[in-house]
Amino acid sequence: MKNKNNYTLIEYIDALVFFSIYGIVKYLPSPVFDGARFVVLKFFLKSIHSIHVKDGATFWFPRGISIGKNVGINEWVFI
Repeated sequence: MKNKNNYTLIEYIDALVFFSIYGIVKYLPSPVFDGARFVVLKFFLKSIHSIHVKDGATFWFPRGISIGKNVGINEWVFI
């Protein structure tokens, strides 16, 4: 069932789960917790091949994001 914003209930639930889980690891200090962010993002991003995601990086609509090899996402980036 689509609402007036063209998002399904499943998409809203997916976003709620992502932001709840990612919110726990988002601000944990780098480089110690880069691996924790990688594990959480592995479940929600379209694809991710780099472990270098620094603290404070924000991801909107993660199902459509792909991160390749040898890529680093620095602090306070909005994707």
